Formats: sequence, structure tokens, C-alpha cells
Amino acid sequence: MPPPLALLLSTLFTLYLFRMERHRAPRMSRELWVPLVWHFILATRAVSTWFNPGAAASPESYLEGSPVDRAVFLALIVAASAILAGRSASLTKIVAGNPWLVLFLVYCGISTVWSDYTFVAFKRWIKEIGNVLMVLIVLTEKDPVAAAMAMFRRLAYLAVPLSIVLIKYFGAIGRQFTHSGELMFVGATTHKNSLGILCGILIIVFLWHLLHTKRPATRWERSDRRIHILLLLLMIWLMYLADSATSAMCAVAGIAVLIGMELPVMQRNYRHIGVVVVSLLVIGFLLEYSFDLWQVILTGLGRDATLTGRTVLWEQVLAMGTSPVIGTGYDSFWLGDRVELFWRMYYWKPNQAHNGFLETYLNLGWIGLLLLTGVIVSAYRKIAARMVGRDPYQVLRLSLYVVVLLSNLTEAYFKGLAEVWFIFLLIAVEYPRPSLQPSPAVTPSAARAAAWN
Repeated sequence: MPPPLALLLSTLFTLYLFRMERHRAPRMSRELWVPLVWHFILATRAVSTWFNPGAAASPESYLEGSPVDRAVFLALIVAASAILAGRSASLTKIVAGNPWLVLFLVYCGISTVWSDYTFVAFKRWIKEIGNVLMVLIVLTEKDPVAAAMAMFRRLAYLAVPLSIVLIKYFGAIGRQFTHSGELMFVGATTHKNSLGILCGILIIVFLWHLLHTKRPATRWERSDRRIHILLLLLMIWLMYLADSATSAMCAVAGIAVLIGMELPVMQRNYRHIGVVVVSLLVIGFLLEYSFDLWQVILTGLGRDATLTGRTVLWEQVLAMGTSPVIGTGYDSFWLGDRVELFWRMYYWKPNQAHNGFLETYLNLGWIGLLLLTGVIVSAYRKIAARMVGRDPYQVLRLSLYVVVLLSNLTEAYFKGLAEVWFIFLLIAVEYPRPSLQPSPAVTPSAARAAAWN
């Protein structure tokens, strides 16, 4: 099939999927397109790279950034600010509902002062605030859960068919070769790990939909269910092509949470879910200490025990002598002389520490790591508190929460323009309002159907 024809058919299929959205209730506001575009850019690739996919990165270009990308992000941030102003979003409610996150973001902003590149760090921090604005648009919709699900669905409609077409017919964009000559399928993203984690997150969301919706009764509902099963299968196939061990592990763990929370013993003990999580962590630590479990897992996944050089990188970045208390400033470690040094040392040109907790320590020191821990614990407590009300959406939040934590063991996602960080904010941020509280008059089955439909 000629590539232009394949792209046309893919586009028509995507348009058909969006047309199907018109049958859903409640209808989403047009403002939801703003966070969707933001999410799509974070999940795939920056706008500038679509026009110049083969451009070679340099320390200077990484420092200066792209004027096209700056203009796009600024336009989206301005649009989001206008939307929230029009909805009279309450700053008091935001602070009251998310004190740890507010403290973390304020500290991130203050830390730009001691960065070697204050203006660059400040611009990156503004984009961080943009993440929160996009999440707040979703949370201030009339039905926040339905809005979040609509955004996930639409992201899949855009990214999944496009990735398949790019991999099969536009190899210069959808496929890459590593320096060792290994073929890497990236689809609409820029790396196999990015494609893998994107598919992993969408697989969990779509599987949750299949588990928590009523049996289709109408012709449209049956057609909709078949389409979602098809998309789910395509995501699984893309994840297989990506061959990302971390993403696969995260997806399996997230699915295990979805299925495990359906067991009667877990549903009767929602109040004790924290004990279960802590017990699993302790058991995992004991197995690692006694049997070197991590190396066994890596060997089984066909990966080396150094995580493709990550452990060596961790030792080297820690030896750089950054301030252990305040770090180098928000998102500033991989700038200037340091990034030049590591790009000379490593052919794959690292621009992150490949561990979210370590990356936070390098940029923000122990203070930032402590505040991030507060955000993580606070997010879990919010989810656990809602679990008691048998709200099925909290099961999805918990599953994605596990994915976020696991993915940050080998990738640095606790910052800026990373899709996983955006997902974390989506499940962690709360905008206190009556419509977010689970109603005791709503049965679990009805709530499940409303959450997706």
C-alpha cells in the first residue's frame, strides 16, 4: 500500500472514532481539547521534531530549546489560564486540596534562582505550572471522571493508528536505529521506552473500561465495545514491538492491581489496602536482599544487571559533587558543562539520570526529595480514602499510581514535560467539589458505567 494512502486511511479511521464520541453522554466541553493537545505532545513528541525528525541534538540546542515549541506551549498555557479564569477556579481550593504539591512547586520555582541557567530553569518551571493548569481543566469539568476518560480515549484515537502507520510506512519517523545497529520501533514517539509506557498506560485504562462497564445492550454500545477491544489489541501489539522491559513490567503490575482489586477479599478490605502495599514492598525488599531478585528479573527479561549502563551512570552523577541539600536548581543538572561531559562519555547522550528519585535529588536536593515524597504519600492517602467508598475510579487511580512509581525506578519522570508525570498529577491533584465525592445512592455498577460513558 502506498504510504500516503495508508496515512489517509488511518486519518479516516481516527475521524470515525472521534465521530463515535458524539454518541456519548455527557458531552465534553470544547475546552477539553486544550489539555488533550498538551497530553498528546507530552505522550508523543515535541511539535518541532515532527517537522525535523532527523535533527541531531547538541548541548547548545538542548539548552536553548526550540522557538516553535516555546510558542506552542505558551499558547496552550495562556488558553488554559483563560479557561480556568472563565470557570472562576478557586486558588484557595487548589491550595487546600493539594498542600504538598503546592509546596513542591513553590520550592521548584525558588530553586531556579540558584541554577547556573536561571532563565532556562524558570522557563521549564513555567511549563511545569502548565501541567497543573491542564489537569485543573479536567478536574473543573462538570464530570471530571468522564472528562479524564474522554482524554485517554481521544489520545488513543490519535496516537495508536498514527504509530502503526509510521512504523510500517514511514520508517524515517516511526523507526530508529541505535548506535549498535539495533532496530527500534518508536511510532509517534521518540524512543521505544516512550512508546512502551504510552501503550502500557492506555492498556490499563482500556482494560479498566472493559472490566467496569455493563454488558452492551444497544447496537451502538456493542460497536463501541468492539472498537475498544480492537484498540486494546493494537496497543498490546505496539508494546510488543517496542520491547521495553520497564514498560512491560509496569503494565503487568498495573493490570495485577486492576484484577486483584476485583477479588472479594480485597473488596472487603479496602481500608487495609495500605497494609497490603507496604507488605508487598517489604517482601520485595527481603527477596532482593536474600536472593538478588532484581538481577533474576532482569535476566528473565533479557536485560543486563546494569540496566543498560544505568547503574554506572547513577554512580557517576552522584560523584559530580552537587549540593546534597538544595541541588543544582529545578531541572538544571543536565545543562552546560555537565551535559557536555556525559554526552562525550555516552553515545546515547543521556539527558536524565534514569531514576526519578535520583533526578529529583540532583536537581532539588534532599529538600526537594522530601517534598516529592510528601506529594507521593499524599496522593496515595487520597486514593485510599476514596477506596472506602467503593468508588471504582479509585481502582484505576491506584493502578496508574503503581505504574508511576515503578516507571521512575529506571526513568526520570518526576518532572516537567514527561507524560508519566502528567498522569501522576492527573490522579494526585484534587479540586474539592461536591461532584467529586462518591454518592452512596450510586451503585458500583452504575458508577462504573458513568465513569467511562
